[in-house]
This record gives sequence, structure tokens and C-alpha cells, in this order.
Amino acid sequence: MKISQLIADLHAEMDQASAYANTTGTATRLAISTGTLSSFTTKVSTLDGSFATYASPLTQTPASIIAVNQDFEPALKAYRELQKYLKNNIEITLTADDIAAFHIHQDAATRHHVPARTFAPNNTVIEQTHCVTKIFVNNPTSGQEDKKYKPADVASIGRAICYVRNGSAAPERKDYSAMDNIGAVVFKIISDADEVNMDCYLITWYVSPTGEKGPESRPVKFTVI
Repeated sequence: MKISQLIADLHAEMDQASAYANTTGTATRLAISTGTLSSFTTKVSTLDGSFATYASPLTQTPASIIAVNQDFEPALKAYRELQKYLKNNIEITLTADDIAAFHIHQDAATRHHVPARTFAPNNTVIEQTHCVTKIFVNNPTSGQEDKKYKPADVASIGRAICYVRNGSAAPERKDYSAMDNIGAVVFKIISDADEVNMDCYLITWYVSPTGEKGPESRPVKFTVI
């Protein structure tokens, strides 16, 4: 059964937001109540468990699909409510890291033109299981390489992907298929079972809050297992 890339992407964003919100002092500084933080953290943690079962080919069943969807909806609702609260609370001042970690949309109409970053991200495969490959898109700026959040004035990560037969020549850019942009810099690429043993190439780039696209990365290549 195909694992949902949409669920995987939003799960990655929620995991990042939850980890950031639970960093010492963050909830207090952003006036996130104990109840709100606890509820959001619990829902994301519950989704972590059901997603792990759903994503494993050894435990992926019709029941696991029902379970992950049941856990996904309340987690996503809590996530959207937290984003809305942080964006609209005039009593707090969000830093660039806050905006990046919570993937808060910045309204283009209220902002001047925001140019794209002039550098491309780097991509690293950090984990692989059957049909699931975890990618870290990191900022190559000196001292920022390990930071798990987007650079300032980056709204999302653009992505393009291409599968080729194992051992084939690297694809041309025109052969890549676009993927949805994602806010998280650590995410999972979900491959189909018939793509096992194929070589996969992934390109990424930074997108500014006003939609400007930065330079594309070098492709990262991995073989689907």
C-alpha cells in the first residue's frame, strides 16, 4: 500500500514544531499555555506511534491506515490552531527562528518584495528503511550546517524528484517531477514498492515568503531499499 507523502510531510513539520515548542523557555516566551502545549505535544506523540506502524511494511495494514488517519486529523487541527494563535497574537514578537520552526505563513500582501536566498541548500540522506528515506536539507552557511530550521526569510523548501533504473545515467533536469513544497528541513521521501532497487535523485531549493525561488541544489542520489 502507498504511504501518503502528504501525511509524511505534515508529520515532519509537526514533529519539528513540537520539538521547538518544548525547548526550555520557548512556551513561556511565546505565551503558549501549559494546557495548549501539553495537548499539542500529546497529539503529535500519538501520531508518531501510529505513523511508525503505518510506515513499516511489516505492520502496514488496513487497520494501521485507519489509525494514522484518526491520529492525523486532531494533531493537524492542534497544529493549525497553534500557528494561528502565534501569528495573530500581538502581545508576542516572533523571531525568524520561531517563524521557521512553526512554519508560520507570512502574508505577502503586507510585505515588501522578499528576494530568494542566493545560495542553494545541501541534501543528506540520514536514514533509510523499506520505501522510506529520511532527508536533511541543511543550510550550508558556516556555523549553520546543523541547524534544524530554515534560514531567515525562507518560507519553504522546493523539491523535485526523479527515479531511474539502478545503474543508469543521472537524469536531466527536464526528467524530474515537482513535489509539493515543505516547511520542515527534515522529511521523509515515500517511494512505491515497485521503485525498490531504483536510483532516486532529489533536488531542493529555498523559496522566499513572496514566492521567489533560489538556486537549486546538487542532486542527492540514493537507492530505494
